[in-house]
Amino acid sequence: MLNIPKYYEDPKTLHIGCEEPHAYFIPYLNEENALTKSREDSKYFQLLNGEWDFRFYNSIIDVEDGFYAADYAINDNYNKIKVPMNWQMDLDKGYDVPNYTNSDYPYPCDPPYVPDDNPCGIYIRDFELDENDLSRDLFLNFEGVDSCFYLWINGKFVGYSQVSHMTSEFNINEFVHTGANRIAMLVLKWCDGSYLEDQDMWRLSGIFRDVTLVYEPKVFIEDMYMRSEMAEDFKSAVFKLDCVVKARRAQFDGGKLKIEILRADGAEFASAEAEVKPLADGEYCNISFEIPVSNFELWSHEDPYLYTVRVTLSGGEYTDRREHKFGFREVKITPYDRKTGRGPFILLNGVPLKICGVNRHDFHPDYGHAVPESIIRSDLELLKNSNITNVRTCHYPNSRRFYELCDEIGILVMSENNLETHGLATRVPRSNPHWTAECCYRVRNMVNSYKNHSCILFWSLGNESGNGNAFAEMKKEILKIDKTRPVHYEPDAKLKTSDLFSEMYTVQTAMKEIGENKPHIHSRALWNLGLGYHLKPSDYIDKPFIECEYSHAMGNGPGDLEDYHETFYSNERFCGG
Repeated sequence: MLNIPKYYEDPKTLHIGCEEPHAYFIPYLNEENALTKSREDSKYFQLLNGEWDFRFYNSIIDVEDGFYAADYAINDNYNKIKVPMNWQMDLDKGYDVPNYTNSDYPYPCDPPYVPDDNPCGIYIRDFELDENDLSRDLFLNFEGVDSCFYLWINGKFVGYSQVSHMTSEFNINEFVHTGANRIAMLVLKWCDGSYLEDQDMWRLSGIFRDVTLVYEPKVFIEDMYMRSEMAEDFKSAVFKLDCVVKARRAQFDGGKLKIEILRADGAEFASAEAEVKPLADGEYCNISFEIPVSNFELWSHEDPYLYTVRVTLSGGEYTDRREHKFGFREVKITPYDRKTGRGPFILLNGVPLKICGVNRHDFHPDYGHAVPESIIRSDLELLKNSNITNVRTCHYPNSRRFYELCDEIGILVMSENNLETHGLATRVPRSNPHWTAECCYRVRNMVNSYKNHSCILFWSLGNESGNGNAFAEMKKEILKIDKTRPVHYEPDAKLKTSDLFSEMYTVQTAMKEIGENKPHIHSRALWNLGLGYHLKPSDYIDKPFIECEYSHAMGNGPGDLEDYHETFYSNERFCGG
């Protein structure tokens, strides 16, 4: 029998051994290497997808100890499984059964505890390292594992993580050696975090996004945050960049940090340089740039013009080079104008925005949650060709590649936190400090990971999870990182947290009273016994109204889209859905 701490039932233990969330980028050897735009072409990147050894158990209590040992002999009880893949999608193997449920949890509810009959899988994979690899800092990334996992390398415990639709990153230098190395993982179907993941969807398990190994220099660019501050006429702006430079297992004698902003054709648009102070092992420094610019192209869904921001650190024997796409754009909310009687508006680059959007699950009937890039691209191109401009990532962050493609194609995104407690929203998260801490970690992870993507116009705190202090605390966490985007949460009782007035499936007669700024009953739902919340006109007069869901097709297709869109365009307060 396996003897491990029950981190999976301890809401105070979300992660062990994980790096702090940060923006996603990888190091490149040189400028030519970076211009390929493919991370697989980087010398400092290795994809660990492919066939892994796998053994499925119907219950964690049946798992035999010792599978994580460096010399463990893989026997006939193991099969090969493709990574990434939800194990239920390996249909001929009998690995568990896919669950589809809406608000009902697929197990007896006793938070934070989950059943002993908790299906799980062991994953094992060997990989090679040489002396050159070990001269750099090695980071093992899991971009999506449902629901939680324990990680060992060469028989040593590395860490634990939970939050299924986000990245978990581990520094593994102290666990590896030259030659063959072995990764062993125990992935559980359910954990205490599953109480925060009661989305209306197929419940699927396992490693369903990429597993990667990144080779960082010992002095490296740890994080970047890019944004622009526009002049009122949008003819000039200040490009702002905050960088974190860190020394790890090394001492840095100081150097330079150079930033270059390149046009789409590769021509230089702007540049700047700053000194980097000496750093002792374990130290870091923050470096900020503010670069006045003019004569730039704006990014929008109609013209998604992207610049390339290249940041190069140099000093002594250390060099680090990173790149990220960037679009100059501004999103903001303007309140109702009492003098003119106009508004409120959502403005994109100073122009009122009508959202013409859909909710998208990162799911495919053949691939589960391990959706290939080709299908994500075809989804987005279909939306674009159908004049659909916006996607809400219901109800968790989508894959890294999804956001990159939205930047490129020109799809506006509401990026939603991995949070829905529909069936327990009267109890979880509410104002419970343990659940609040986990919700705040999830939203920090999302914002830090994707803050540089121009396509994201809104952050969403989650879906159908009731009310309580957890939501105000999550918004505070967002604003510590990013103040450039409005925050959305539909069930917000008195609209004290959400910057938008958002509802689901509001009929057009009720929309009329919102358009006229009359008293309104908001958010009738399970967690308020269907009674909703009484809003006074003053509660929402300055909040643009959107329908975050309004036409649900499960069975027969909806026939009300034209009527809704006529209503959206009948009043400036209505900003679409």
